[in-house]
Amino acid sequence: MVDDVLSSDQVPECNSVRVPKIHAIYGVVGMLKLLAGSYLVVVTESERVGSFLGHPIFKITTLKVLPCDHSLKNSPEEQKKMETEFSKLLSVAEKTTGLYFSYEVNLTLSSQRLHDLGVESKSLPLWRQAEPRFLWNNYMLEVLIDNKLDQFLLPIIQGSFNSFETAIGRDIVDVTLIARRCTRRNGTYLYVLFLLFLPELHRYFLLNEKGDKMKEQLGVVRSNCIDCLDRTNVTQSMIGRKMLELQLKRIGVFGAEETISSHLNFDERYKILWANHGDEISIQYSGTPALKGDFVRYGHRTAHGVVKDGWSSLVRYYLNNFADGTKQDAIDLLQGHYIVAVSRDMAPVPQKGGLEAVANFPVALFVVLISFWFATMSLKQVGSDYKHKHLFFSLLWTGICVGITALVRANGRIFCNRPRLHKPRS
Repeated sequence: MVDDVLSSDQVPECNSVRVPKIHAIYGVVGMLKLLAGSYLVVVTESERVGSFLGHPIFKITTLKVLPCDHSLKNSPEEQKKMETEFSKLLSVAEKTTGLYFSYEVNLTLSSQRLHDLGVESKSLPLWRQAEPRFLWNNYMLEVLIDNKLDQFLLPIIQGSFNSFETAIGRDIVDVTLIARRCTRRNGTYLYVLFLLFLPELHRYFLLNEKGDKMKEQLGVVRSNCIDCLDRTNVTQSMIGRKMLELQLKRIGVFGAEETISSHLNFDERYKILWANHGDEISIQYSGTPALKGDFVRYGHRTAHGVVKDGWSSLVRYYLNNFADGTKQDAIDLLQGHYIVAVSRDMAPVPQKGGLEAVANFPVALFVVLISFWFATMSLKQVGSDYKHKHLFFSLLWTGICVGITALVRANGRIFCNRPRLHKPRS
């Protein structure tokens, strides 16, 4: 539990005793230090979504950023202004999706790597066992690690967790799909190289009932993707299907000629598993569910799926151009790709000049729509007594509409919402 933290200018000036508001905290994500103070990132709501190796797995549904001190009140005005800008990014960060954790098992490691951990490693705190590449809050934990607060450190992954159980004859098959996003390539659709890894064909990790290793995974199938996130999920689901069938045949659940498609309930739930996985990963990258999700879910394209893909493509276009820059800045701040420094962030910022100083896409869009409406209304009045007057205004509004559209198109990068903090190496 934690007291609700108020900034010093919010504290009422009276002699009465203030009763603090109490929040339930389900985990400490980490701490961030900005220009004028530190902020604690905590989990205030979560839900159990299944289990992995017998341990419960939780999905974070609400993150909360709490200020830890009140030093902002006594800061210079320029510093307050910059702190407010960074605080806005923290508000965006609170909406981060696809975060999972467990109090008992390390989700950053594969089943094989968990099995191969030595006795000494298994006795360490979960964050000490974690693979840094997949530890989403790796940077935010650093301050707490330095202060020996092991008992409060909660390793978190970003990705997806989906599972189901199904009966095959007298056997119960438990299928779990875990995706872990690499923190080195964390970002939105236009600012990352998308990679997916699955077990190499014919080589997979397998234990017997006693826990002895029967088969070891030696490699992965790697899919590189820059502009086809959705087709990647389709491809990976087909590779995953083949791998699962090989494993089920190896342990005797499937016969030599049996496939997942031979069992309608198994086949349907397997498709739904991968479709839900694709939607969740796609939302993290692009802001919309995966395209071609109907193919993964049903095995063929549908009219509803085509219409839905068209709408999702339009939404992606808007988010990629006019929202993802700010989202990318928030990600870079959380991941430590951009570290706030007073000497740099308080330095005078060169003033924007020319078109860049006034470029605003929502305003431009509003003017285009209004101009188009006035042009249409004027054109309808051309047949009245003021024929030439209405024709003039129709041409005038049409010119404004076409002119601003051409201006935005010719200077698209200026009007777009681009990342401002971290400049990745080319």
